Amino acid sequence: MIRLPWGNYLSPVGARREMRVASLVETTYGPGMKLPRHSHEAPYLVLMLGGVLRERERGRVHDMACGSVVFNEAGEEHENELLSSRGRCLNIELRPAFMERMQDAGLRPRESVMYTHIGAAMSAAGRLYASVIDPGPELEVEEALVQVFGALSRCKAARGAKWVSKVVELIRERFPERPTLQELAAHAGVQEVHLCRGFRQAMGCTIGEYVRKMRAERAMEMVVEGQPLADAAQGAGFADQSHMTRVFAEEFGRSPGKVRQAARTVHSRP
Repeated sequence: MIRLPWGNYLSPVGARREMRVASLVETTYGPGMKLPRHSHEAPYLVLMLGGVLRERERGRVHDMACGSVVFNEAGEEHENELLSSRGRCLNIELRPAFMERMQDAGLRPRESVMYTHIGAAMSAAGRLYASVIDPGPELEVEEALVQVFGALSRCKAARGAKWVSKVVELIRERFPERPTLQELAAHAGVQEVHLCRGFRQAMGCTIGEYVRKMRAERAMEMVVEGQPLADAAQGAGFADQSHMTRVFAEEFGRSPGKVRQAARTVHSRP
């Protein structure tokens, strides 16, 4: 079993940013890539930015898609396999002082391993990635990290709504189309009013906000890949490019054009 020291990864590394609270590193995956069993010496978050990555840990299997969030304490063993044609992750190794702050605030997960998909954290995840390829103030990163940990805490508190995961799966399967409220309620087996209330309690946002965040998330993925902005707007389900630009800037604090240029600069470096 491989134990990786701070800042080291088994997959190719893209953009990187070292900060006083954390190390943020983009990793990429090619077709059929598999990573042998390994662990990291620091607690860390993984934010899926694109593709589908399977992770095995403690005899369990988790398929992580764009928007998935993983928390692992130091030393947790796992192995990975890419299920899609390509994949991209943002890995955030967390320094002891920051984790102590989360502990004091009651936001440090009690579980040593946590896999989830949190609507309230989606914008924060996008801002974290944007801050790596287009660095802004460290305060922006700290704020986004606290939002992710807050969302993890709320997600745990709302786990009683088991049907929420079925609703999320249907939304993601039908994306960029949007199922009707009636269809979602029927799929979940609950009344529409209970669907709206329970979804917001579990995910930290309304269903409409969740779809909007998904569109921004998909647009980010396509923009970073260098696709034309008009194609990204269409592929992410926006009415037009100006609609995408407005939502993108509101969610991530940067225009899609600026992110695309920053990604080109970062990914062209040797």
